[in-house]
Amino acid sequence: MGIKLDEYGAAAVIVVDGDFIGPDVLAARRALTDSLDPGEVTAFVFDLSKAAFIDSQGLEALTFAAAAIHSRGGRALLAGADNNCRKILEMTRLDRRFEMFPSLEAALNAIRDGGHR
Repeated sequence: MGIKLDEYGAAAVIVVDGDFIGPDVLAARRALTDSLDPGEVTAFVFDLSKAAFIDSQGLEALTFAAAAIHSRGGRALLAGADNNCRKILEMTRLDRRFEMFPSLEAALNAIRDGGHR
C-alpha cells in the first residue's frame, strides 16, 4: 500500500496503491499540499484503479483536494474508481465534485484536450 505523486505538466497525479485509508491519506494530503505550494498545478487526478475502499479520512482528503484546486480555478479528477469506490463517492455526493474517468489515461487526455469540464 502507498501513495505516489507524479506530475504530468501542470497535472499532479496521486496514485493510490491499495485502499485509501489511514497513513496513506496523510501521505496524500502532504503530497497535495506540497504540489500546491509552487502554484503551477492546475489539476489534481486521483488514480483509484488499485483502491477497493475509501474511508472517512480518504473522503476528507478528496474534499480538501477538490476545494484547494477549485479555489485556484483548477480541475479535480478521479480515475479508475471501481464500483465499490463509486458507490461510496455517490453516497457522500463527492462524485459531484470531481470529473470521473474510467482510467488515468482518459483523465490525462481530458486535461490535455481541455474536455469534460
